[in-house]
Amino acid sequence: MLKNRLYIAIGILSASIIAFQLALMQNLSVVQWNHFAYMIISVALLGFGASGTLLSLFRRQIVKHYAALLPILFSMCAVAMASVMFLTRSIISGFDMYMVFSDTHEVGQLVQVYFVYFLPFFFGGAAIGLVYTIHSSAIGGLYFADLLGAATGGALLTALLWILSPWQLTSLLSILPLAGAFLVLDYKQNKSTIIFLLFCVLLSGYFISRKDIPIISEYKSLSKTLTMQGAKVILEKSSPYGHLHVVSSPALRFAPGMSLSGNQSPPKAVVLFNNGNWFGAIPLGNGKIKNDFYDYTLYALPYAIGTPWKMLMLDAGTAPFASYGLAKGVSSITLVEENVMAVSVLKGKLAGIHDSLFFHPLVHLKEVNPRSFLLSDTATYNLIVFPDVGCFGGATGVMAASEQYLLTLEAFRDAWSRLNNNGLLMVPVWLDYPTRAPLKVLSTISETLSHQNISNPEAHIVLVRSWCNAVFLVKKSPYIQAEIDSVRQFCLSRSFDPMLPPDVFPKESIPFNILQDESFDAFTDSILYGDAQDFYAWYFFDVSPANDNQPYFYRFFKPSHFSQLVEQYGFRSLAYMETSYFFIFITFVQILAAALILIVLPLLFLKVKGPGIGFTLIYFSGLGIGFMFVEIVLIQQFILFLGQPIYAAAAVISLLLLFSGTGSFFSGRLHANKSTMLNVLIIIIPFILLYAFILGNVLGRIVFFSTVEKIALGVLLISPLAFFMGMAFPLGIKRISHRNESLVPWAWGINGCASVISTVSATIVALHGGFQTVMMIAAGAYLASLFAVLIWKK
Repeated sequence: MLKNRLYIAIGILSASIIAFQLALMQNLSVVQWNHFAYMIISVALLGFGASGTLLSLFRRQIVKHYAALLPILFSMCAVAMASVMFLTRSIISGFDMYMVFSDTHEVGQLVQVYFVYFLPFFFGGAAIGLVYTIHSSAIGGLYFADLLGAATGGALLTALLWILSPWQLTSLLSILPLAGAFLVLDYKQNKSTIIFLLFCVLLSGYFISRKDIPIISEYKSLSKTLTMQGAKVILEKSSPYGHLHVVSSPALRFAPGMSLSGNQSPPKAVVLFNNGNWFGAIPLGNGKIKNDFYDYTLYALPYAIGTPWKMLMLDAGTAPFASYGLAKGVSSITLVEENVMAVSVLKGKLAGIHDSLFFHPLVHLKEVNPRSFLLSDTATYNLIVFPDVGCFGGATGVMAASEQYLLTLEAFRDAWSRLNNNGLLMVPVWLDYPTRAPLKVLSTISETLSHQNISNPEAHIVLVRSWCNAVFLVKKSPYIQAEIDSVRQFCLSRSFDPMLPPDVFPKESIPFNILQDESFDAFTDSILYGDAQDFYAWYFFDVSPANDNQPYFYRFFKPSHFSQLVEQYGFRSLAYMETSYFFIFITFVQILAAALILIVLPLLFLKVKGPGIGFTLIYFSGLGIGFMFVEIVLIQQFILFLGQPIYAAAAVISLLLLFSGTGSFFSGRLHANKSTMLNVLIIIIPFILLYAFILGNVLGRIVFFSTVEKIALGVLLISPLAFFMGMAFPLGIKRISHRNESLVPWAWGINGCASVISTVSATIVALHGGFQTVMMIAAGAYLASLFAVLIWKK
């Protein structure tokens, strides 16, 4: 009877751990600047690895008190989950990634964040490991219950995010391990255990009832806006697409790149923020007031050339300029916005102040990923509008490690194919200093035109700037003189500065808007008229086009120019420019130190003798590196496929665990001889190499499929590789246990340490070499494991 309850308890605990892991990712997306999937996964693995080390060191004592310890571990896991928001808010006082390079106190707080996140995984891992130790004869069924629970946890979290905020879920999920504690409790045991569990119930209940709201980074757009006079949150919603805030304030104005010569007062606005970041504004007031204002912004540039009868707006957000297009005579506007929660709010409670734009008969709303739409759509357009690139003030460093699949070379080519013969591609971009984002946009446009065998790109590009932003207007056919004259007149009447084509204004003319960096004009010439490759190599920052293999548009840092950049800007300034990039390395160092202290160092106390030490080191290191490298790549590439980081992480982690567990269960029927292990590894390595070269292309071709079809295809893509990867570890454990049982704890620790380090390492490699390189290294790691099997003769 207890065993039956054990299966359920293990499944519940595993579901809560995976759901908690994903909730933390979503919470970090709101509080900080990224989902930090690599960091959360590594902390989770660190907890499991450290718990395995603890079980190895104190196996006898722990096993002796198994009946009392097991429910205690379940309940401690619950309390650790329930208290996360309280501890990270009240004790740590809101760690801010943006400050980590200017305040050493923030580094200490980061260590505390790791420790707080580490505890639930440590206690949960210890409970699962203890069950496996005691009930090893039923390991097949228990392991399957564990992984089935994990798969369920991913689906559970994505469903709950439609109802509750991620910080509410981190506490509420503690109910699951508490339920597991009572399932595994032996009621014949000492009453003190029952009393302890009841105390944990009360403690968890206290933390759940507190409803602690996290402190959002003061540098996020939402935090800055809420400091304005009279600012208040009028609506708040949660979903897997993020946490949505709607803010109003009498002081809020919407004036993106307004001409300094405009005499129209910027309209008041209500602003939407998703995960604390700017999502879009809803300008208020009557149509004439708003249209008079729009006339004096760079977004009016396409209408100076002509009326784009059919318009497509990608990643449209609140689509504030769609109404301006309608007023100018556009006959059809297609808005593509994947955040269905934001769309439902704009069509529902905010429809009145949004002028019911999404219900307009000439407006066609598509609630899909913009890349998915570009790949599936067959229509052509007169004007395709990209979302604003960068942000006001140029603070894009926090996005250096974020995937931007709409700003890759392939995305621009997809958009180009959707233009009619005289169609226009509009890309607004905020100016930064030193110049990076505008140059990367230009290089992407230039490469797109080159791919179309256009030898005179300057005849297809108009570039106009203001004091803070610029607009690229790329025409499929060359501009005619009448259109160039219209651009000239538009700039003269509104005090904007044209930069391309070169004959609009003479180079020696005095600009209306003087920039801090006067080299912008010369750099654009280098990309268009000089040797672009030489310029990319020479320039301090990486402004070459991003691609789907390396979709990190905002990663500008070049390691080869580190010393020159530090000399010119200083390290702190450089760190602000590339905050997310350098933060990954801080994470790597701290995770490596923690893995060595909590996993490797304790294992040194275990005296290991006899054959197989070299085999254990190479084989299990290879498995740890290879498995995690594959997992991180699958998560990152499935972001494009599924459209959202949380969906991607939930799907990949759940499917990998489920089918790896199936493979592990099946391996129990096999003999752990050299032939079997070689065969398994020989299957894994070509699979990884195949995925390295075709996975991105395959996902790109089927990205427009329905959700059900995507899930089915995700299963087909992940399950074969996961099944065989799941066989490699238990086969290795079985082999060394037959020959030198003292190596088993070492194998667990080495694999855990390699896995922990690999989660961050894979992200670093992806930033520099792309997803293909990560997969190639994964294949090499499994090849090292294969080599270890070949050379161990025992």
